[in-house]
Amino acid sequence: MPIVPVRAASDPYPGIVPSVSYPSEIPLGDTATITVKGKNYGGESPEAYLSISFPDNPSKLWISSSDAQNSYIAWPDDQIWGGYGQYQLKAKYPLAEAMEAPWSSGLQRYLTVKVVPKLAGTFTFYVKMTAKDNDQNRWLADPSTDGS
Repeated sequence: MPIVPVRAASDPYPGIVPSVSYPSEIPLGDTATITVKGKNYGGESPEAYLSISFPDNPSKLWISSSDAQNSYIAWPDDQIWGGYGQYQLKAKYPLAEAMEAPWSSGLQRYLTVKVVPKLAGTFTFYVKMTAKDNDQNRWLADPSTDGS
């Protein structure tokens, strides 16, 4: 039988909106545009983040637009918060984030970045949305993680 997680109705419920937009192919040296959207499908979150990370270390990365309160880029060796805000560490690879505080119930935000891949081949990026719960003692994420 499947196991179904149960959450309080007042908890935030972060989700990546399934309309992630990116090119299917790009010539080396050209710019790719990636757009992601995140939505809080549950109760208000005091703080939430929509993130795009690039383990393939692009040669260039910038935010072209976002409708969130704050957005920023972290480069390798920049200090960022890890463990869902429990400690600081150095970024391993480039990361673009959009942040909203609070992130209201039903609110959707987007983040659009432009990126220039460094090498030919497959160019990987990861998308995630995290939201702090109302008690502010745990983080909820899409896709799900164990918080470590």
